[in-house]
Amino acid sequence: MTSPSPLPPWAASLPCSRPPPLPPPPRNPPPPPPPPSTLDAGCSTLDVQGRAPDAPSPIAPPFAALWLLFFCNIFVGISIISFQSPLLQDLLLRKTPDMDAAALASAGATLIAFGAIFNGLGRFLWGAVSDRIGQSLAFTLMLGSQVVVFLALPRATEPWVFGALVCYILLCYGGGFGTIPSYVQALFGAKRMALLYGVILTAWSAAGLAGPKFMAWLRDHQPDTAARTAFLFSAALLAAGLILTLLPVLRTRRDHTDPS
Repeated sequence: MTSPSPLPPWAASLPCSRPPPLPPPPRNPPPPPPPPSTLDAGCSTLDVQGRAPDAPSPIAPPFAALWLLFFCNIFVGISIISFQSPLLQDLLLRKTPDMDAAALASAGATLIAFGAIFNGLGRFLWGAVSDRIGQSLAFTLMLGSQVVVFLALPRATEPWVFGALVCYILLCYGGGFGTIPSYVQALFGAKRMALLYGVILTAWSAAGLAGPKFMAWLRDHQPDTAARTAFLFSAALLAAGLILTLLPVLRTRRDHTDPS
């Protein structure tokens, strides 16, 4: 067995090539970069208080006010939907006592059909108006104009005038549904919109139960003055909702800017 050969003489003259030592790790490493923003482009503006829409904010006061506002608009609209045909038929009978039942039913069905058309149109019309002038101002116009309409309804003696006023109420009824989704998003942000919009629709359920029951109770207990009482009560309820639209908690940034 042979021993390994010694290094050649020239190898002793080579410099020692050791790798340089690694630097010690930093004691205070910088924080990682923030994740990219996930805010929607349409919701990245600040609200009135200077917060981003998805920033934490107190929900209870503005949400309760918005729920009541939506309830007021739905209550009066769904009450009219439930009894628009009987109210028109009563008016026609007072104006034309010898009108037969078939003609009365036909007139009532015609008003229901036109009311449904205006209900659908209101969702697009008021939705577009709210995008232009702001949701709070749109609800102010909807509720304020309906106060005038309900005060005028007891004085409407012509069937076509009554029908036109009812159609306008249903235009605003549909407008509430067309405006409320963007209103919820403007107040609470895109991340909360889906959950809170689902909850706010409980106002529709509550109004759908209370409105027709209230109208039926009036017709049973005050048959002679049921319509007038219902119209005045609806005007008062809308006036309360109109006050809610003026509260600072329901104002959005768009309501404070020039819509142009």
